[in-house]
Amino acid sequence: MATICLQLSLHQPHVLRRYSVFDQGEHYFDTFRTREACRRFAERSVLPTNRLLLALMRRHEGAFRISLNVSGTALDLFAKHVPAVIETLHAMADTGCVEFVATPYDKSLAVLYSRGAFVEQVELHRARIRSEFQVTPSVFCNTHMIYGNVLADAIAPLAFDGVVCDGDFDTLAGRSCNRVYLGGRAGVPLLLRNEQLSRDVSERFADRGWDQWPLTAPKFAERLARFDGDAEVVTLVWDYATFGVRIPADAGILDFLRHLPDRVLAYEHLRFATASEAIAAHAPVDTYHPAHFVSRAEHDSKLAAWLGNPMQSHAAHEFYAMEPAIRSAGNPGLLEDWRRLQAVDYLRAMTTADTGLASPPAGSAESPYDSYINFMNVCDNITQRCGLPITA
Repeated sequence: MATICLQLSLHQPHVLRRYSVFDQGEHYFDTFRTREACRRFAERSVLPTNRLLLALMRRHEGAFRISLNVSGTALDLFAKHVPAVIETLHAMADTGCVEFVATPYDKSLAVLYSRGAFVEQVELHRARIRSEFQVTPSVFCNTHMIYGNVLADAIAPLAFDGVVCDGDFDTLAGRSCNRVYLGGRAGVPLLLRNEQLSRDVSERFADRGWDQWPLTAPKFAERLARFDGDAEVVTLVWDYATFGVRIPADAGILDFLRHLPDRVLAYEHLRFATASEAIAAHAPVDTYHPAHFVSRAEHDSKLAAWLGNPMQSHAAHEFYAMEPAIRSAGNPGLLEDWRRLQAVDYLRAMTTADTGLASPPAGSAESPYDSYINFMNVCDNITQRCGLPITA
């Protein structure tokens, strides 16, 4: 029997306001634009998707099960601006068909720069899920599924049952991505995203030039059912933005989701399971050790969506270099601002590469260069709050 592990990811950053070199205030975020971004996202995607998922869970009485990767920032912002989103998440959790996956609280790149900041973000998110839903996440998924051996080693002491990450074709070397593997020195169980099937929905669904358009729930379920004997766990990962933002509702994407569980469960050898259930049900078959970081945006070590040009690299290095001074300052407000600014969305806004990775709006700047200048102006102000001299 093949297990279908479906994970949906939800993130919403604070929107940075325009912050010039002449600004001296400590208010870095645009409250109005953040609220409006939350409301638009909720109305176009999150609420319709959650209501549909809730109906499907109730109708299938435990047979339709999913994992949710919801950032701490998204929980905070929706609780403040669109509480109906939190209400629907609670209703879904009450069905017993949802597993919340742990992730860095603000969707940061901390694992690349600061082990301490990374662990702190993960534990803060774990605590936030525990306090909100009375469950403790047992499976981890890093920001945009960025994975490397250093990630597995950083996660091992945190006692997770496994990690959901992306599969690199070169590392797999012909092996199936639809199995459970072991990563890192401690042998952490890994679920690898099925890239082709995930992207066929998130990137190709509305592409009329695609040779398999239109993609319907029966056709997709048939593809899942055709997997041969080495397919034990098929892991599908989609952003909420897929449903109503990146792909408009009038393209039929919600209808696709509405009919998918029925079509999948019509096959006796297919079943849905959460990430922890899939890991528990299938023994690891081999090790998985990428030679470099991989992510759902790309399969190379550059991580170009966030660190692909000198502006992004400089901003990230300067930002994390402030950590010792920020912690020494003993200012809770300063530390909270620094944590919020770890969100990768601000680095994403500086990219000059066409990565095909959509992100929620994170700032008011009009160009990658303007985004860089805006972010660095904020960093200069944080430096002043730490009592450090500003470096050119």
